[in-house]
Amino acid sequence: MSLSRKFIVYGPADTLQRMPLVMADTSKPVHVYKYTTSDAEESVHVLIYADKPKMHQPNMNVTVVMEYSARSLKIDVVATGGRVAFRSALVEEIPLNEAVTDHILDYTKRLGMTIQEVFETADVETGS
Repeated sequence: MSLSRKFIVYGPADTLQRMPLVMADTSKPVHVYKYTTSDAEESVHVLIYADKPKMHQPNMNVTVVMEYSARSLKIDVVATGGRVAFRSALVEEIPLNEAVTDHILDYTKRLGMTIQEVFETADVETGS
């Protein structure tokens, strides 16, 4: 199973630059990778989250890629693993990908930034 969501965040440059650092500090990802250009005008942060293994349930991994430029922050949230079929549970837990997405939405709204979700349209082939 693979879920993907894409966002573009607009706001003050200082706040956009700080967002990946705040997410890495507050949400405790398993791995953090950072690349910054030599002139420090663009940067890429990759945060990798892993769900704790549970009995009879496969792990879910979430990768968050944040690309900063002077005007915006592009965020890709990709979740892989987990269970595809329906399963009932006595305790309802928030899936890892939704928790990470909620964290992003909360941060942007709290600081008054503009966030847009990017939807990619599927190519539809027409028969002739």
